[in-house]
Amino acid sequence: MPYATDLRERAVRAYDKDRGSYAEVSELFGIGTATLTRWLRRHRCEDTVEPRPHGGGRVRRIGPVGEVILLALLERQPDLTLEELAAAHGSATHTRVGKSVVDRTLSRLKITLKKRLWYAASGRPIACEPCDTRTTRG
Repeated sequence: MPYATDLRERAVRAYDKDRGSYAEVSELFGIGTATLTRWLRRHRCEDTVEPRPHGGGRVRRIGPVGEVILLALLERQPDLTLEELAAAHGSATHTRVGKSVVDRTLSRLKITLKKRLWYAASGRPIACEPCDTRTTRG
C-alpha cells in the first residue's frame, strides 16, 4: 500500500525547509531514508510526489471463459481432483495449466474442493483410526 500523498508532501516540505538531514526527516516521519530520497527526486524532476499507478501484474492463465469451463466441469463431476480438473480443462481449451493455476482460480471464485474417500483394492473405504500417542514402558 503506498504512503499517503499528504505524508509525502509534508516530508518533502520539511526537508526543503531545512528541518534536518535525510536521516532526521526520515525518522521524524517514520519512513526510510531511501524512501525520502525517491520522493525528493520525484518532486524535483516531476514536481509531484503522487504515487505512480500500479504496474498491472501477470495475465491470468485461466480467464473469464476458462472460469466458465472450469465451473461447467465441476458441475458435471464435482469430485474431480485438482490434477484431473487441470487435465480436463486442458482438453477442453487446448491449453496446458497446472494444478496450482486451477487451485488459485478456484480460490478466486471462492470454491472449495472436498477430498474424496480413498478406497482399498477390495472396494472398502480406508478408515484411519485415531492413533494412540501414549507410550508404554515395560
